[in-house]
Formats: sequence, C-alpha cells, structure tokens
Amino acid sequence: MSKRRRTSKHRRQPTKDSQIPKLMSAKTLCFVLIVTFFLSTFGTLVRVSESMPGNVYRIKETVGWQTIMYHHRKFMHMTSTFMDSLEHRDPVKEQSTATNVKKKIIRFEPIVQPAASVARNIISRYPDYSSLKVNTNDVHGIANASNSHIKITNSRICIDDNITVRIELRNGLDERMVTGGDFLRIWMKDDHSHSSVAGYVIDHMNGTYTGVVRAAWKGRATVKVSVGHTKEQVALYAQYFNKYGAFKYTNATFFSVHPNVKESTQCSSTHWQVEQRYRGYCNFTEKNYNISYFCGQPRYFDCEDWKQYGWDDVMYLDRREIHIMKAFSHALIDAIPIEIQAKRFPIPYPRLPCHLLEKHYTWTASVPVGYRHMGLWHSTQCSNHIARRTKAYINCLAARSTIFVGDSTTRQWFKHLVKILGIDLENQAFAKNDSRGWQKHIRAKSKRYAIKMEWMPHEHPFAGTPGSAISNLKSVQYRLDRIGANRTDIVVIHWFLHIARSCDHNAFREHVRKAKSAIVRLLERSPNVQIFIKGTHSHTYKNEYMPLEYIRRFVEQVLYEEFINLQNKVTYLEGWELTEAMENDNVHPSFHIVDQMVHNFMAFACKDIDGD
Repeated sequence: MSKRRRTSKHRRQPTKDSQIPKLMSAKTLCFVLIVTFFLSTFGTLVRVSESMPGNVYRIKETVGWQTIMYHHRKFMHMTSTFMDSLEHRDPVKEQSTATNVKKKIIRFEPIVQPAASVARNIISRYPDYSSLKVNTNDVHGIANASNSHIKITNSRICIDDNITVRIELRNGLDERMVTGGDFLRIWMKDDHSHSSVAGYVIDHMNGTYTGVVRAAWKGRATVKVSVGHTKEQVALYAQYFNKYGAFKYTNATFFSVHPNVKESTQCSSTHWQVEQRYRGYCNFTEKNYNISYFCGQPRYFDCEDWKQYGWDDVMYLDRREIHIMKAFSHALIDAIPIEIQAKRFPIPYPRLPCHLLEKHYTWTASVPVGYRHMGLWHSTQCSNHIARRTKAYINCLAARSTIFVGDSTTRQWFKHLVKILGIDLENQAFAKNDSRGWQKHIRAKSKRYAIKMEWMPHEHPFAGTPGSAISNLKSVQYRLDRIGANRTDIVVIHWFLHIARSCDHNAFREHVRKAKSAIVRLLERSPNVQIFIKGTHSHTYKNEYMPLEYIRRFVEQVLYEEFINLQNKVTYLEGWELTEAMENDNVHPSFHIVDQMVHNFMAFACKDIDGD
C-alpha cells in the first residue's frame, strides 16, 4: 500500500519555540567556521593607516604564538556558541533557572549615581528589604567582615587620583556573597598629618563592590573599608516598622489634679499600632501643628490631660534579632597603607568664596564635598575665606538674628557659637546642662553688637527627657511663620535622629512639606533671609540599633525631592562625609568636629571677612 504524500497543508507546522534556522551542509559549515577563524585571527593584525594616502593596508605586528592561542580560544568559543544556538540551548539561562529553583533570591536594583553626596534613590529599595527573609537562627549567611577581602587596583597613586578598591564580601562560612544590598563605607586617613576624606561604594549586586576615594593630599595614608550595615539589619528595621509603626516610640504622660498620680502611653506618627495596644488612641495632630501624632488612650485620664512627653526605649526585638542589629555594624574589613605621590599638574584649589556658590550646587555635589588636611576641613566646591577669629564671626552676625531649629546637635552649634562670640544666655539652666532645661526654647544676645541667637527643638516625635513639658516643642513652620517681613535672619533647620526613631520616609515627608510651605511664605516676605538645611551626620555608636547607613539615605532623598524647586534658594549643609572621614563615634560629635562643621557653615553664611 503506497504511502500518501503529506502536503504542505498537512505537514506539522513548527511552533514558535521550535522555529530553527535551516541547517547547512557539513561542507558549508566547515567552510564558514574556517573562514571565521582566519578572519578573527588576521583581521586584527592589519589596520588602515590614516597617515598614508589611499588608505593603504599594512601589517600591524607579526603573528606570535600568544596571538594564535588567543584567537584559537576565541574560535572555540564562537563554535560552541554557534552549536548551542542550533540546539536552542542557553547554558547561562539554564544555570540561572536551576539556581532559582533551589532558592528565591531578592535582586536589589543598583543605586543610580552612587557618587552623589545627597542620596536620591534608596526609597525604591524599601519593599525589597521589607520582603527579605532573615534567618535569625543562623547568622553564618550574613556578610562577615573578617572573611571579606579588599584590593587596591591602582598601580601608582598621585594626588587628586581616584583610588579604586575591589571589594569581595564573604559570609560567616567563608563563601562569597552572591547578592548585593549591604551598605559599605570607604575612607582614607593619616593620623600623622591629621588628614582624612570619605569616599563612596558602588554595589554590583553580586556580592562584589567597588570603593572609590580621592587622594586628597600628598604623602602617607591608610585606606579603610568597613561593613556599615548588612542588608539583614536593614530588613529587620523595615519589617519592625511595618509591624509596629515605629522603631522606637515616644511617650505621653497624663495627669490632672495631682502630678504624682499619672499615666503614660506610647506615641507614634501612625495611629493603628497604638490603637491596637491601648484599645483606643488620642489624636494630637492638631496640637502637633497639623503633623500626624497619635498616643495611646489612657485608662484613667482623658486625652486633654496630656501634660508631658519623653522618650520610650521599649523594644520588641528578641535576643537573636538584637544580636544581628548590633554585632555586624561598622566591622572593619581591612586597612591598607599607601603612599600618595605628587603630580606635575595638580588640580587647582577652588577660589570661589562659599557664600558666592550657587545654592543648588550644595544639593547636587559629588563625593567628596570636602576633606580634612592638617586638622582643618576644606571644601572641594568653594573656598572658605572667613577667618577663624571671634571678630570675623561677630562682623558676620552683627545686627542679625540666627535661629537654630532641630535637636541636640543643632544645640551643639548654638552653644559653640555662643562660646565663641562671648554673648549672654537668657536661661542659666541651659548653661548648667539641666536635663530638662536644654529642651526649652533658649535665647542669647549681645547688646553691644546687636547679635541675637536662639535655639528651639522641633516638633513631635521628639525623644526628650521623660517629664518634659509639652509646651517646650514647637514646629519648624510655627517658628518660621513668626519671622517678620524684610528680615536678614539666618535660619538653620535639622531633622534626623529623633525622626529616624519614629518615622519612616512617608511620615518624615509630612514634616518636610509643612516646613517647606512655611519657607516659601518666609522668602516671599523676607527674600534676604538665609535658609540652611543641616544634613545628617555619621556615628558608629556601638549601642545603636538603627541602621543609619540606610536611614540617612532616605532622609536625604526626601529632603532632595521636597526641596527640588527651592534648591536655588536653600543651602544644604552636608555633614555625613565630614563625620565619616573624621571617624565620629558618638551621637553628639566632639568639640573639634563641631568646630569644623560650624566654621564650614559660617563660610556659606558670611561674606569675605578676615576679622582684622
């Protein structure tokens, strides 16, 4: 019985996945591969000489065994790739698929513009950290600084060069990390010359990183790399926030007739957690100048009986979570000594005085914005022309009011200037460092020079001394709205650690927007007022639970985004690099660090004054 011929209509049509090119004959395939081999080998040995007329070809170099072997390997790779394409196999894809079947790995998106001094794109990673599963029973998979390696790739280092460091993170089992998301820091210092500078780190999302730090001075130096915070620490922080509504609470104290009979409840920027814990909540948003603030409903008092506030350090972390939050922070990977040589044509120092620098450059600067040399901080953007003399400071601030709104670090700036200027405080309890007195609105003045200075804490949440009166706190917008028209005041605004305890990026944005609207109104009636936003600062305090490497980035990003249309009118005072480079370890920086920060601020606030 003759077989029936299958027509094209009855032939099996190839599917989309099975559509493969028509295979060539063996002779044709061999010919193509041989020609490809010779072209790849000898094609690089000739070049067009642009200096010869008629584009005459000439031999670039003689054929050596190393060249033949290189192109042989290239030829074999091309052959393997070609055969794989015929068989529809993708070895890399198959290997990746097999790996993903074993374990689901969260791939973090790379940070755009890692050299930006003011962070701009960390908030998009928050969902990834929130969904990252942390095995608190086994910490061996966490990045381990002792097992990690760094290597400087520069063969020769001259002043103003970028020193590049290859970083390979390994875990507690000495296995290479295969994902990114950890926060590393790099800096360079020399104790002999009292010099230091901070750098930045590029995350390649595969367990390897590249650190970059500028050679800012000539001579000896030591490059240091550390694990600031691991992704597991940030994940626990984000998950804790999602569960409890705050990382650390503040508290509200209620009493009516007798102050000794009182009750305290926890407070947060969100109401749902305190409502569940206390079966009700007090909405103090209006009392907090229309910024969200809620406290648990007391059992024996009314919400109107709220009289005092303070910190609340109760944490709902277990022993293993606490170990992860504290044990893996700021662990040094290695410190490599180097020698920086002179350069024949070094980059000239900036000559533009800082007070003439366009304000938006303070928001868009790249790392480093400055460095310390011979004990003094030098800006890479502009020149600090103001003399380090009391008379120079007096000439700058005479007949003006300087207003600081923020926390205890802006209070440090206030006290530092008061001491330099030798002006009188109105409240002596402040001078004696009374635990509750420092949180009150404080003023200082000099009748001789018509200098007025004041400091006040910002709005809730504010982790003050328990028992502090609620009348102490006013919002930033409240204070700005009370500055009159046609003024020449200097205003310094700061949010960081108190906000970081209790607010995520969404809650913090509400604070900034309220203040921004007040700044717009102020500049309309007093265009000569100088507005400064004091940035974040680094500290490696061992008992700190919060992953500040992540927190400072979301604080900076919110500030950057909300002030995007005011960056030409508001100056950003970067502080993280200075404190990181100078290895600040305390919540409150030392006198020397504060002195450098204040003098840098004065360079932007004052005209060229030598103090003579």
